Amino acid sequence: MWLEILKEKLSAVWEFFWWFLFGTFLEKRVAAIRKEAWDTNDNVMLLLFGDYLGLPNPISYYTLELLPYLAEEMLPWQRRIMNRQSVVAEKAAQYDFT
Repeated sequence: MWLEILKEKLSAVWEFFWWFLFGTFLEKRVAAIRKEAWDTNDNVMLLLFGDYLGLPNPISYYTLELLPYLAEEMLPWQRRIMNRQSVVAEKAAQYDFT
């Protein structure tokens, strides 16, 4: 009986230890990869639809062909870009220049 209780407690300690390691090491890496993916997505959307923001784009005819595929991503992307406070501050925080 006490062996089962000890087993449960060891299992709970192991689970706590696992989530501690995950939060300490792995989650920071995953967050950095997600941030890099968002930045890459922002850059692609800006290149493809720069004329939407008023930037001249010499290949806008070809980028308009991509509009049906990326139309549902335009509004969330626009909201995310407009909610940014400072791009310079974001990049400085990314490289620990704060």
